[in-house]
Order: sequence, then C-alpha cells, then structure tokens
Amino acid sequence: MMWHRQSRASGMLPGCQPGGQQPGHRGPRRRERPHSINATLYRKLSYNILKGGGPALAAVVAGETAVYFTPIATGLPHIRSGKLRPLGVATGKRLPELPDVPAVAETLPGCETLAWAGLMVPAKTSQAIIDSPHKAAASALNNPDVAKRLNDLGYLVVGNRPEELAAYVKSELEKYAKLIRQIGLPPQ
Repeated sequence: MMWHRQSRASGMLPGCQPGGQQPGHRGPRRRERPHSINATLYRKLSYNILKGGGPALAAVVAGETAVYFTPIATGLPHIRSGKLRPLGVATGKRLPELPDVPAVAETLPGCETLAWAGLMVPAKTSQAIIDSPHKAAASALNNPDVAKRLNDLGYLVVGNRPEELAAYVKSELEKYAKLIRQIGLPPQ
C-alpha cells in the first residue's frame, strides 16, 4: 500500500476511511487486497478502478489517486526514487528491504495478501516429470546472485518443495473462500 509522495496522511487507516480519498486499484479481476482490507475493517470502501496495474501505478505516481495497493516489486523502484511513500506491506512481517515500513498485519491482524508465483503442472503428473523442473528452479533460486537480484527487486524467494506449494495454494483457496462468504459475494 503506497501513498503519493505529497500526501500528508500518515498511518494506514486514514487512507482507508469511507468517504475519504478513494484508493486506486488495478482492476476488477484482482481485488484480493481491497476485499481483504474491507473485510478486516468490517467496512465497505469504494475504489477508483483503473485499467490495469500500469495505469494504476501511474495514477498514484502522478497524484491522481492518493493511495494504491501494488506488488512490492513494482512499487519498490518508485519508493527508492522518492516518488511514492510506502504505507505498509501486505506480508505477515516487515520486509528486509523496507525495515521501517510496517506490515499491514501490525495494524489489521490477520490481513496478509501476497502476490506469488509457482510452477504448476496438470494433476496426476508423474513425480519424475515434476522433479526435473523443480530441481532446475530450486537450483536457480539457490544461486546467490539470482536470490540477491530477486530480493533487490522486492521478491521473497521461497523455493519450497512441490507439496509445500500445494499446501500453500490449498490454504489460500480456503482463505479466499472464507473471505468471499464473509463479504457476501455470490458464487460465480
């Protein structure tokens, strides 16, 4: 969650008050962070829905919207240049790259949403086929130069085992199913 550099607000909650400035968002297909914030605050906020991540990020950098929820990797260059002020990170704890920026969960316990990536294969793929790309990916992620570059870009390198990724995906599905029920979205 990032503020435009000239915003005088401080702390997370002033940017999330109903009737205040609308937070920017990259579009209706990716609303997990705003819905998670809404559910945690037990309120319904409205958002300035923009046409994708690029336009949304450009809008907050230009000051057209006061606050924006963006993956840290896309916001970090603007934080480092001074164009944006980070308000909070949606991880469960503070990031080493931004040690003075609180985790949103410090203000809103349980509010944690991550942008993540994983290698996927069709169900019932043989273990031998799974092992080959996993081994190559794990080797790359364990390379100190690759890990440093990804960390510098704001990514948290995990590189866990396939069964750990499967468990994480399952827990995310359960978390968002609960959130969908909590905020009353109809099944689609």
